[in-house]
Amino acid sequence: MTIDFAYYLILSSLLLFIGIFGMAFRRSNLIRVLLSLQIIILAIILCFAGLGGFMEDRMGEAYGLITLLLAIGEAFLFLGISYAYFRKSGHIELEPKENPKV
Repeated sequence: MTIDFAYYLILSSLLLFIGIFGMAFRRSNLIRVLLSLQIIILAIILCFAGLGGFMEDRMGEAYGLITLLLAIGEAFLFLGISYAYFRKSGHIELEPKENPKV
């Protein structure tokens, strides 16, 4: 039993919408932005895999694997940058609130 290509496209577009929504409207926290970017990359990988299965060619899965490896490297890079940002500023909020009086 194979899954129809339309289901891959529907799930991929849903993941893409969730990722874009997280990037556009919930940009208060750096970790949320990075997770939204990872969801967008996951939508692209799912589309590659679905297209490879639809065309009965394994190159879509190979492209998905390459994209996944690049996403892992990108995640490590951004986590390192966010850790350096946290050490310098003391918070991970992109739009910091007023400092409360202590």
